[in-house]
Amino acid sequence: MSRYHNQCAEGVTQSTQSTTWIDLLRHGECHGGPIYRGRTDSALTEHGLEQMKRAVGHVNQGPWQRVVSSPLQRCAYFSQWFAQYHSLTVQLEPDLMELDFGDWEGEAIASVWADDRERVEAFYQSSAPDNGPPNGETLQQFRERLLSAWQTVLSRYQGQHVLMVQHGGTIRMLLSALFNIPMATTFQIDIPYASMSRIRIDHSLGDPHCRLLFLNGQALNGCAVHGCAKNKEAGVP
Repeated sequence: MSRYHNQCAEGVTQSTQSTTWIDLLRHGECHGGPIYRGRTDSALTEHGLEQMKRAVGHVNQGPWQRVVSSPLQRCAYFSQWFAQYHSLTVQLEPDLMELDFGDWEGEAIASVWADDRERVEAFYQSSAPDNGPPNGETLQQFRERLLSAWQTVLSRYQGQHVLMVQHGGTIRMLLSALFNIPMATTFQIDIPYASMSRIRIDHSLGDPHCRLLFLNGQALNGCAVHGCAKNKEAGVP
C-alpha cells in the first residue's frame, strides 16, 4: 500500500454526490534530462515508471474510480496501464498538457538560463496574465484551458474519487487558480516526480468548495488551504 493511502485515510471514505475527491499525480522521471519539457513528448524512464507505481501502490487499486490523464506519453503510458490493470476507464484530456514553452521548448534548462537569463527571470517572477515564454503560451491561456479541464472533470465525475495524472506546471497552475495563489508564488513550490496532492470538493452548499488536504504526500495537519479562489469559471465559489 502506498504512503499516500496511509497518510490521508480521510480521503478514502465512501464518496457521495456531495463530495468529490481529486488526486493530482505528477509523472515520473523522463528520458532527456533537465530540459524545458512542455509539449515535448518524452517517454518515462524505467525508474520513472517505478516511481509512479510506488506512488499509487503496486497491487492495490486504491480509492480511485476514474483516471483522467494528460495525453503526453509520460502521463498517458502509466495511466493506461493502471486503468487497464484495475479495470478502470481512462480519459485522455488534451487541456491537461504541460505549458507550451515556445522558443525554450526541448532546450536544456541550463543553456536557456545561460543564453536568455533576463527573460527567464522575468517569466518566473511575474504573475501577469500575458506573461509567458517567448513565442509560447501565456499564463492566461494556460490557466483558462486548465480550468476548462477541471470543470469538465467536476461535471462528469461529481461524487467520485478521480486520479488526475499530469505535470508539475499544470499542478502548480491549478493550485494557483483554485486557491487564489499568485503564479509567481506557485513557481516556488516543488512538485517532485510522482508526487501526489489531494483536493476535496464539497458540493453540499451549492457552488463547489475546495480544500487542499495534502501536498506532495504531506498532510497539512489541520491547516488545509480553503477557497477555490471564488472563481465561477472554475466551477467554484
